[in-house]
Amino acid sequence: MRFTTLCHLLVWLTPLGQAAAFEAPRITGVEPPQVSFGTRVTITGSGFTRRPTVFLTQASSPERIYFRIVSFRETEIVAIARDGVAGAYDLNLKTNGETATLAQGITIELPTGLPFDLPPVLPGDRLRITGENFGRRKGRVWIQPLGEARARQVRVLAWNDTAIEFRIPKVGIGYCGLRVENRAGSAYGLFPISAPSSCERLAVAARVNGNEFASEIERIMLHVWGPDQHELFGWRWIPPLPVEWIHVRFTYDLEHGEFPAEVSGTDRAEIAYGFGLRLDGPKGIWIADASQGTFSIELLSVGEGCLHGRMTGTLVNESDPQDIRRLELGEFRLLMPWRP
Repeated sequence: MRFTTLCHLLVWLTPLGQAAAFEAPRITGVEPPQVSFGTRVTITGSGFTRRPTVFLTQASSPERIYFRIVSFRETEIVAIARDGVAGAYDLNLKTNGETATLAQGITIELPTGLPFDLPPVLPGDRLRITGENFGRRKGRVWIQPLGEARARQVRVLAWNDTAIEFRIPKVGIGYCGLRVENRAGSAYGLFPISAPSSCERLAVAARVNGNEFASEIERIMLHVWGPDQHELFGWRWIPPLPVEWIHVRFTYDLEHGEFPAEVSGTDRAEIAYGFGLRLDGPKGIWIADASQGTFSIELLSVGEGCLHGRMTGTLVNESDPQDIRRLELGEFRLLMPWRP
């Protein structure tokens, strides 16, 4: 009787032991694979029967970056990414004493997308910049007036993964480099600081072969490349063509020169017009400079932070001298961020 009972007990325990065996964890996917601090990640697979530990590793480093688990079930885990140095990482998932690894499964991204064409701001303004992969943990923002050796850290007022707000400190008029830092790395941008100006809007307008060209403030850049060397670049999107643009270059001492002033005969002066990017090559670019075409650039006035000028020209196609564009009724009105 005792032997029979023992046999029945063993028969009953055997399938129980088999049922208690755990499936080894397996990762089949992760979404999204690119993260910054605070990104919600969904990991799919099987064998997630007990609360898992999720962490990132790299072969070149002993460091582990642990994710925070939000929820889990047998085939899915939701976790929050932590921050680390930008790069590709192996995704590791440990549960029931076993570890599954998805090689190069997660990439921590650098912050990107900082602006280079913001309208001018004043000291004391609250500036909001947008981009990507800033992360949800507040990092640091630095500005550095061009020509100064050292950057200064600014007070961050608001921070999330795609936008940052900060107050412009008291610095000199001119262009400032912008640096945003988080643990992943840094991103760089550029913006102008101005004094109050009479320029209510920035504009570039012209008629090219009888057709109107106009550019709004978001699509105008004015650069200073050296002593008194200036470049104006205005453009607009005109689908299905990529970009239509007008480029004006001249050399003049805007701070001490007299106005009105004709600058077409000075060093490095030119007017160019085209489609697409100029780096794409000479096709579709018309230009007038010291060697071809005729043109006039006239600076009418500068004062109270505003430069007003006119331009006309007969522009020659760089690849076909018989192909001419006539630029007339050209006018530009620009805020001068380095001038009180």
